[in-house]
Amino acid sequence: MRASALSCLIDRLAAGTKRLLVATDFDGTLCPITDSPSDVAIPPVILEILVQLSLSQRVAFTVISGRALDDLVRRVPLQKIILAGNYGLAVRGPALSFEHPEARKIRPQLAEACAHLGQVVAASKGAWVEDKVLTAAVHYRNVDRSERYALMRNVRHCMAPYGTLFGMRAGRKVIEIIPRLGWDKGSCLGWVRHKLNMERDGCICIGDDPTDESMFVANASQLNIRVGPVSHTVARYHVGDVFEVAAVLAHVEHAVRTHNLERDDLAAVSLGNEVA
Repeated sequence: MRASALSCLIDRLAAGTKRLLVATDFDGTLCPITDSPSDVAIPPVILEILVQLSLSQRVAFTVISGRALDDLVRRVPLQKIILAGNYGLAVRGPALSFEHPEARKIRPQLAEACAHLGQVVAASKGAWVEDKVLTAAVHYRNVDRSERYALMRNVRHCMAPYGTLFGMRAGRKVIEIIPRLGWDKGSCLGWVRHKLNMERDGCICIGDDPTDESMFVANASQLNIRVGPVSHTVARYHVGDVFEVAAVLAHVEHAVRTHNLERDDLAAVSLGNEVA
């Protein structure tokens, strides 16, 4: 979608709502994808915009990621932003704290599965298992292409005994292992909106991953933006990359600040009329 049209939509949303919830993914949305997940960092230009948005009284900013919550906290060093890890199974933010009780209950089984997976992937050079406390992942980005099919087959075989507890999902050169709880990013978005009493306020969702589609579905009546190559998505609007996301967020900050000033001017005029 043309940038001017998207800017107009953001302006109307900022003008028509008292508060605005902005929810985004992390990898591929706020920061570029890298070969090593540990090397990812938010670009300074985006971090500065996040700082400004976090200071606004009208904006609640939420990052909902597949990363472990503690990992996400280290990479988003802003106390006023709500962070949700493990696809929304764990949440931390100002006056907010949540961990899905059923996910915590089956933590021992996940730890056991990760130990077994570690033995399985040891034979595949470049593969490794990431235990994210409530979810897990088998990374194979650096595995030789000729060995990937065998690795995936071995992972499926290893996880078969845990099939009633955990599902598997293909990501970007990664196999995600997620509890079968009927909980996703969309569920988390709904929980955050309820806790913040923002069900009737404006909401913008931005993401690049298939897991973000549940967030778009939960926000169907509002503004959803898909990042990256055009593909099948529920989102009606599209931007090309992380730096176009930066432009969108910068416009959100500008629109909210501008309409704040307009509201202040209207209040001053109204007060002046009352005094007169």
